[in-house]
Amino acid sequence: MHQATADAVAAIDRALDHIKAIEEPDERVRLLIPLAAGLREIYAQATAIRRAEVIRLYEEEPDLSLAEIGRLAGMTKGRVHQIVSSHPWTRPVREKLAPIPPPPPVPALPEMEIGDADLATAHYRLYDAAGIFLYTGVADNLKARFDQHKKEKSWWPEVTRRTVTWYGSRRDALRAEDIAIKTEHPIHNIAGAILAEAG
Repeated sequence: MHQATADAVAAIDRALDHIKAIEEPDERVRLLIPLAAGLREIYAQATAIRRAEVIRLYEEEPDLSLAEIGRLAGMTKGRVHQIVSSHPWTRPVREKLAPIPPPPPVPALPEMEIGDADLATAHYRLYDAAGIFLYTGVADNLKARFDQHKKEKSWWPEVTRRTVTWYGSRRDALRAEDIAIKTEHPIHNIAGAILAEAG
């Protein structure tokens, strides 16, 4: 573990122990808010460190496969491929991934305008200008969800393309989202990041 990350984790452990000892609920909440902000910052730093390690290994260890780099960096081969493919190399990526097989079909409704689907649930995908899969989610009201992302997500300005598929049930939309997270690893889905680290 990178020393700065290890120090941050130790500081969080101390802060949590301190917060657990406080009996007043309002005071606990007051202390938890900056802690949550700190966790978000640590996650961003850890992601940057792991990305830099993947790029370093790819540049300095030409005999390593993407899968081997993934094992050393603690992430899946697919996530490594996504990182090296999006890096501005002066030479082509030396190893291509086999295409991901399409997920099993889920019955989808015809395409609709945002907000027109009173009885349907949307599965949406967000991409940046380079085509990197940033985030996927499920929403009954897309306009409200996108407004929420715009306020809360620091990466929202990177979004340049959106795709939306409407499903007749929330269960089907959630199934499509789960498949996308597990097979395509959108870089800002926390569940996707956890799965990638476990893989």
